[in-house]
Parts: sequence; structure tokens; C-alpha cells
Amino acid sequence: MAYSYRKATEDLLDYLELKKEDVKIIDNTNGRGFVCKANGEDIVIFVYPISCKENNRQNFFDTRDSGAAERKVTWNYACENKMKYFCLGINTEQERYRNYVLSLESSEDSISRVSYRKAEFSTTSTGTQVNIPNDFIPSRKVERILTPKGFYIVAIKKDFIWDYLELFDNRPYLFNADDSYNVEDSELSDEKTAENILLYGVPGCGKSHEIKDKYCNDDRFMERAVFHPDYTYSDFVGQILPKVNTEADGSRKITYLFEPGPFTRILKEAEEDKEHFYFLVVEEINRGNAPAIFGDIFQLLDRDDNGESEYGISNEAIAEYVYGDKTKKITIPSNLYILATMNTSDQNVFTLDTAFKRRWSMKRIENNIDGCKYGTHKVCNTGVEWRVFAKTVNDLIIDISTENLSNEDNRLGAYFVKESELDDADKFGEKVLMYLWNDAFKYDHDKVFKAKYHTLDELIDGFKTDGLNVFEKADLFVKTPIGDAVIEGRQVDVDRYLEGKKDYLIAYYKGLLEAVKSRVPETKDTSTGSLQYAAWRSDNISKSSFADVYLQSDKMVVFTEIPKKPKSIGEELENDGHKNHYYRIEYSEDMISEIVEIIVESYEQLKKGDANA
Repeated sequence: MAYSYRKATEDLLDYLELKKEDVKIIDNTNGRGFVCKANGEDIVIFVYPISCKENNRQNFFDTRDSGAAERKVTWNYACENKMKYFCLGINTEQERYRNYVLSLESSEDSISRVSYRKAEFSTTSTGTQVNIPNDFIPSRKVERILTPKGFYIVAIKKDFIWDYLELFDNRPYLFNADDSYNVEDSELSDEKTAENILLYGVPGCGKSHEIKDKYCNDDRFMERAVFHPDYTYSDFVGQILPKVNTEADGSRKITYLFEPGPFTRILKEAEEDKEHFYFLVVEEINRGNAPAIFGDIFQLLDRDDNGESEYGISNEAIAEYVYGDKTKKITIPSNLYILATMNTSDQNVFTLDTAFKRRWSMKRIENNIDGCKYGTHKVCNTGVEWRVFAKTVNDLIIDISTENLSNEDNRLGAYFVKESELDDADKFGEKVLMYLWNDAFKYDHDKVFKAKYHTLDELIDGFKTDGLNVFEKADLFVKTPIGDAVIEGRQVDVDRYLEGKKDYLIAYYKGLLEAVKSRVPETKDTSTGSLQYAAWRSDNISKSSFADVYLQSDKMVVFTEIPKKPKSIGEELENDGHKNHYYRIEYSEDMISEIVEIIVESYEQLKKGDANA
């Protein structure tokens, strides 16, 4: 008997240690959609039985035939009530999934696109399900994969399911009407065909990480090449090499065999398996002579609307290896991505001409220093966080005269150094200070570093003893962290800080500021030189700000003075003597009046002349 959705719902409640009376069943969902509480917050869950065919030849969420209408009702309920939404699959009868819950992290739109697709000639097809790779057998407590169709699936051991429900933020009402999860979090969607993409940005901004995170992190579907001045067409495509064989009589015979390069190997794999996307990754494409390395393959980079090469080329050795037919013309199939990376600071190593670049989709990788996972790590016992150091130096690079090589392409990337190198003055000096001295500020030493340092050796030795005092204006680096933000001496127009933030976060920010100004009219909002956060200031207070507002990727956080009476919202931070404010509040539209009261109280506490300030 097949594992049913009723059994799946019962088993999931058992894993969650909930009884039916502990949850609210959503109408018209056959009991598969329900509301429960996670960390005091109402969340919505829709349940799937993981379907498994005999011998595990196919495992899937049956989004096509099982509960599609009920799933949509549940999704809409979460949207209308502004609740977190989870689509969870379970099968306690299958060994590979026992003690695990699988979360399908996706929007209803993206699921429907796969499950209900229109076929050609105005007929309709039945669509497909959300398949789970057959070789995926979860073993860790939390394991996240990207399926070939562009869906993220997370396997969570049942002991950790509540941690996942509380920490993962999946709020469908924040999606735009035409958004889908796999478009936002994966560069692959079911509707897309493969293409040539050139990812560019400053050194260390995370280009390779972007490939791993957004495209593929599975060596079974990837080939990598690193271009350099000595790399050739033969290395990339392949070459005919002699092979010496010893015969039975002791004689030697020389044969000539084609030895494929990474391009030809991945081309063959993609041709033989059209069910998966494949990826050829070219690192540092402009550090080799790319047009010469691609050679006649250059012609294949022109793709039609289906993602296939618009023109084929003849190459007997490649054709015989890939197709088994030396007369067949070679083309790049629609399931083969070619991804390349390029440091913008190295554009002059080998110039990519317009004819070459126009065959690629250019994608700039944002240098998100705030998002660096070790951004708060201090630099070599200086007390200054890496993110503060990098942003301050990058501001200097922009500010320095553009008459020389000091320009935006030479900015430090978020991952320019490894975390371990931030604790080693020798490694930090040899990597970061050398780069700044020889590249970023090559003609501006006297504008950036103190005049007593005449050589790089002197600069590195000086850093070991004097730290950031080797810089001419060491006071630009401020050592005072504030929760998730930092204080810096320079202030800029807050519009620069808001630029690029999500529309709904900007609306939150402006709405809250307007409400505060109605109570404190003299409020001024500015940002720091490194655009870390927005500070709400007044000439009437004894501190630099009475509230600091930090827009993260999906939420707004406010830091204030600690309220004199306990509040139901916010949390008091540990007083370590280094922060500007010790009360943290996550913004919620439902609690705007309470947040305003706390911010205004913070202002009142800091008013000059207040005996309690």
C-alpha cells in the first residue's frame, strides 16, 4: 500500500511532537495544511508524502497529482495572513528518508510552472513532479541540495526540525507576484536554457562562490579550467598524443590517440545526459589569450533561442569522441552552461575584444562586504573588523584621484583574504598591504601611508608594530562595533545607504522615520562613509545617535538605548563596553507604535541636560 498523505501528516506531527489539537487545520486542505507555532510565531505547513518508486528508481514530491489545489489554498493562506510557509515531505517507510523531513523551499508559482506546463501546438501536457535526485541519501543533520530543475530541497534530521522552522525565513508575502524561489536563489529555472555567462567583479568579491552557490556544486556535472598565459587550445579542447604499446613479442608500437580537454569531456557528458544541466567553468578567463584558446570553438558560442549553438563546426577528432561519428558537426547543447570569471582589476592582462564579449551574458558580482561570513573578525589584533577595514580602504580607493591606477576596479573584495590570514600579520601584510602598495595605491603612497615608509618592506614591518597607524589617516578606521553595524567618523547622505535595498525595506525605513519625526521633529538621518547603517541623530543629544537602523537582506533591525521599563519586543544586548546602543529590535509593521515609543524614549534618555542621561 502506498504511503499516503494522511500517514505523512500523522508522522510529521509525531516528529514535531504535536497533537492534532495543538494545530489549526486550514479549511479545504484535507488536513494537509495547518498552522502551528515556532518560537512563538504562527507558521504554515503543507505536508507531502515523499513518493518512491520500486528500487528507488524515482523519488519525488508529487506536486502534479497530489494535493495541488490544497497546496495552493495553504500557500494563499500564508500570503494573506503574512505567515512563514513550509512545504514539508516525509516518508517513514523508506530507509533513506527515515528520521528525516524534506523541505521544498519554493514558491507556489515555481512549483506550478513545473507541474502544469503548456506543450507545443496549443495542447497541454501533464507536467512533471519535483524530483529528488536518486543518489541523494541524507546523512547530516541538515543537508541542502539544488535539483537539476532548479529547486532547493533541504533534508533535516527530525531532532533539528524545530531549529529549521524557527531559523529559516520563508515569507511568501514578500515575493512579488511573478517571483519564484528558484529564480531568486538559483540562477537556474525550469524555463531556462543554458547560456554563456561571464561573472566579473573586484578581486575576492565571491565570483567562484557565486558559481558554487547559484549554479552547481557537484563535480559530477562540472569541468573546470583555469586560463593563464601558457594555457593553449590543445589544453582546453584536446590534442592527439602518441602512445607507446609493448607487443607480445616485445616490440613496441606507437599509436596516436585523441586526448580530450575539459571542453570536450563536458561536451560529451552533456550530449549523453540531456536530463541534467552541465557546467564548464573557466576561471580567470582574461589571464589567458581567450580567443586563441577557444580557437574554432569560438563559433559555437553563438546560441539560438533554444540555447544550442546557432552554427556548427567540423572537427573530426572531437566529433568522433563525442558522437562516435567524425562527420557530424559539433554544437553546444542547450543543457551545457559555460561560466567564466574575470577580475576587473586584471582587464589589461589579456584584453577581451567586443566580438568575444558580446557572445556572453555579463553578470557583475556585487562586492557584498557586509555579507562576508567572517566580516566581524578583527584584523590582526587592531580591534578593527575586516568589513570596516575593507570598506574604509575601498572608500579611499574611490576618493583618490582617478588620474592614475587607483580606481574602483582595485577595490578589496569581501573574500580577498581568508579568515585565518586576518590573525597573521605576516600573511595579512604580504597579501593585503602588498596589494595596496603595488596596485591600488601604486602612485599614491604619500596620500595613503605615512611618509616615513619608503618601501613595502618598511610598511609591512611598521604594520607589525604599529598596526593601522601606518596609514596617514588611521582615525578613519573606527573600532566601535554596534551590534550588527559599526560607527565610523564620516557621514554621508542616507540615500546612498538605501540605494539598492529592497523596496519593502525602504518603505519600512521611511515609514518608521516619519513616525519618529512626528514625535522628534529635529531628527536627522545620515549614513556612514562605508554605508554600514543609518544613524538617527539630533544636536540635542549627548551621543552621536539615539537610534541606529540596519537593513539586512530581508529585515530591518533597530538599535537604541535600553528602555527603563521591560518591553515585550526587542532584546537587551550584553554590555561589553564597545557598543553604542544595547537594545536590539527587529522591525514589524504590527508593532510600529511600540518601536516608535522605544526610539523616542532612547532620544529622551540622551537629551542634553537630562539628569538621568
